[in-house]
Amino acid sequence: MDNYLYVGIAAGALLLAATIALIMKRRCKDPGMLCIRETWMTAVLGLMVIALGFAMPVMKLADPSLMGTESTGVWYVIGFGLACHLMGDFTLLFTFVKCTVLYQDRAVEYGLFGDQSVIYWEDVVRVEKPMMKSAYVMTDRNGNTVSVSGDKKASQQFVDFAKEKLKNASGKDLLHQVEHRLSGRRL
Repeated sequence: MDNYLYVGIAAGALLLAATIALIMKRRCKDPGMLCIRETWMTAVLGLMVIALGFAMPVMKLADPSLMGTESTGVWYVIGFGLACHLMGDFTLLFTFVKCTVLYQDRAVEYGLFGDQSVIYWEDVVRVEKPMMKSAYVMTDRNGNTVSVSGDKKASQQFVDFAKEKLKNASGKDLLHQVEHRLSGRRL
C-alpha cells in the first residue's frame, strides 16, 4: 500500500507543477494603470494547504498507524492530500492569475484560467457593492460585468481611480460613500 502513497505524492507534485505552468502562462503581464489582486496572505494560505497535502502521505509513510492500519487509512490520506493540493492550487490561481487591471479607457478582469472580461468606462451604467461582499461590480449597458476585489488599500485605489472615470454611472454616489468610509470620515 505504500506505493499508493508515493503515487499520491507524485500526483500532488504534478498538480503543483501544472498550476505553476498555468500561472506563468496565463498571468497578466500588463499592469495597466492599476492592477488589483488578492493579498499576498492568500498565496501563503495556498502554500500552507499544499504543504499539508505533501505532509500527510509523508507522515503516513513515517508512521503507518496514522489514520488506521487498514487499507482505507491509506486511501483517506491520499484523498485528503489530493484535496489539499486542489484547494491550494486553486488558491494560488486565485492569487496570481485572477485580477482586475484598470486602464485609461477600460477595466479588464482576468479569471482563474486567464479568460478576460472587458468593460469600457464610458459604457458603465452601474456600480454596486453587494451586501456581505468585498467586491465592487461594474455593469455596462450591454450587461457585461467586471468585479473588483482586494484589500482596503486596493479598494481605496479603485475608488479614487473610478471616481474620475465614471461620469454618469448609477453608483457614483456609492464610490463617494465608500471613499469616506475607507478614510474614516463621516458624510
